[in-house]
Amino acid sequence: MKAEYINPFINAAINTISTMASTVPTPGQPFLKPDKKTFGPATGVIGMGGAAVAGNMAISFDEPCILGIVSRMFMEDIATIDDDILDAVGELTNVIAGGAKAEMSERGLVFDMATPFMLRGQGVEIAQFAKVPIVVIPFKTEFGNFVVESNLAPVEKK
Repeated sequence: MKAEYINPFINAAINTISTMASTVPTPGQPFLKPDKKTFGPATGVIGMGGAAVAGNMAISFDEPCILGIVSRMFMEDIATIDDDILDAVGELTNVIAGGAKAEMSERGLVFDMATPFMLRGQGVEIAQFAKVPIVVIPFKTEFGNFVVESNLAPVEKK
């Protein structure tokens, strides 16, 4: 996956989490995902596709991270991953993907986004649309860790 496809997701994740949860996530070194399983117990996935690029983006949180972020967003202490947490994960997924889409469209990479879906459970396998490696961008926050994953790739012309 090209850097021009990775950097918009890093920027969008930092901007979204900083704005919505008043905490600045610190990105780590991107790496290729060795499997197709979710990182944490709360994951949002969104499909993206257009004439030029297609793939998925996923954001997956460890439990302390998502509880801390959503507690900050809702301004109340939340102690368990429930449907409200998963709804918030869906919203974060949508906003981050939308931010990356906006940055990429400025560079001429136009694509549509599907409705995000959420998964509860660590180690859940996600079937991938694009047959390219999945790039994982790890992040640290004051609450815990999350990852943004993407396998956005150029569409092969037939």
